[in-house]
Amino acid sequence: MSTAVGALNIFPNPNLSAESGWSAELGIKQGVKIGKWLGYADAALFVTQYTNMMEFAFGVYNPDSIPLNLNPNHPGYLTNWVGFRAQNAEEARVSGIDLSIIGKGKIFKKIDMTVFAGYTYMRPITLNTDTNYLYSFSDAATIRTIDGKDAMILKYRFQHMAKADVQFDYKKIGFGFSVRYNSNVYNIDRTFENLEVKIGGGQLPLGDYILPGLPEYRKEHNRGACVADMRLAYTVAKGTRIAAVVNNVFNLEYMGRPGDVQAPRTFALQAVVTF
Repeated sequence: MSTAVGALNIFPNPNLSAESGWSAELGIKQGVKIGKWLGYADAALFVTQYTNMMEFAFGVYNPDSIPLNLNPNHPGYLTNWVGFRAQNAEEARVSGIDLSIIGKGKIFKKIDMTVFAGYTYMRPITLNTDTNYLYSFSDAATIRTIDGKDAMILKYRFQHMAKADVQFDYKKIGFGFSVRYNSNVYNIDRTFENLEVKIGGGQLPLGDYILPGLPEYRKEHNRGACVADMRLAYTVAKGTRIAAVVNNVFNLEYMGRPGDVQAPRTFALQAVVTF
């Protein structure tokens, strides 16, 4: 595959091998009734094993016949050859547990309340011991596996994810809030933070040219992100509802991946008509 989305380039890899794997899941779901409250709890263990797992690696992929250059009109202009390329990571395993609970009932006899909460713990590890591959990780973050050995956490993966949503409804008025949490991404491509490329007769630190300040940003925001949203709705008539929504209530600065800083606090007015 060879394509581009804005300034993001995707380069082909003719040596890519097919990915294969297997997965298994064991779960249980239990209904719960407490007074007039109804709901259920759900728990699941899961594991996925990959062989020749494909992942996109960030780097500079100019052919040997085209040297890099800082002239925008030159075919070797640096940004023309910086991007992602699919590669095989040999073996990897993603395992973990997923917990969730959903419930609905009344408070103060007149207010309907709906609650949803979920938590996922993952162990996304590489089983590839090749030193060249492991050197491409930005952090030597390790996790102990079930066989007693240490393995590195895969790039761009969360270990902890949690979310909760509570909704209150009273006659025509509805109010709700939600919270979602993602833990810190320990590993990204090392090239984002530490790569020098040859241009002319010298070396150019790629980090100073592509996403400058990223290492400092990741050190400052290495605690994960907990984002809250709120909404207030009113049913005008049957099938018609208007709502005021505030996303990222506390105006948290965070990003999902390098260069992908998420939206600040935003306000929206919605009108929903069902017919």
